[in-house]
Amino acid sequence: MSACFNDTNSTSATTLAVDPASGTFGGTTSLSATLTSNGSPVANESVAFTLNGTGAGSAQTNSSGVATLPPVSLSGIGAGSYPTGVGASFAGDTGLDPSSGSAALTVSKAAQTISVTTHAPASAVYNTGFSVAATGGGSGNPVTFSSSGGCSNAGGSFTMTSGTTACQVKYDQAGSSNYDAAPEVTETVIAVKADAPYKTLAGFIDAAYRRQLAVQGHNITAIGDRRNRRASTTMSSASGAHTR
Repeated sequence: MSACFNDTNSTSATTLAVDPASGTFGGTTSLSATLTSNGSPVANESVAFTLNGTGAGSAQTNSSGVATLPPVSLSGIGAGSYPTGVGASFAGDTGLDPSSGSAALTVSKAAQTISVTTHAPASAVYNTGFSVAATGGGSGNPVTFSSSGGCSNAGGSFTMTSGTTACQVKYDQAGSSNYDAAPEVTETVIAVKADAPYKTLAGFIDAAYRRQLAVQGHNITAIGDRRNRRASTTMSSASGAHTR
């Protein structure tokens, strides 16, 4: 007597090829893996994904055996390279063995920018001062200030040290393990010469008089010449009277 049995428990091996993933700190990334059996794609099967060991979700394989998970948050994963950071697994199905795989995850540093809240003036007079202020990006590092050219500074307070050389006001913020350094912001302040001090009260009054005439649209030089001629005539008359 003989008997024949069909092995209904035979299964086929599967292979899960996981694609590397990358993204920016605090951003998102897409995950994908390809499921095959004996070199042929396996469709309509669920593939589960992980990021650094934490579940990220599942996706169904398409006709090409590819399972793609929509953008997944990278929140909580610091910038760096993780050789096996992307994980994927197939639990198996009727006639199909389970399989799993991994690939590299690369998280790049995020950018940050400086926002100037109090700008430097367009111009400033020699030996006068002004202040600036700014806020930075996500690194949490303070915005620092520096100067070059015709000025000096102590923190956000600047003093013009020249009446002819322009002042460069510079804003910087250092990076961190998860953020790049912010691009430097530079503002230019045109240097203006200070008015010469008046040595006498008469000089001060004369300068004020000239400024008033200029405001009224008079020709200062012509008026000055007439004043000088009147003064000369008066002095000559006075001299003649004395002679007599």
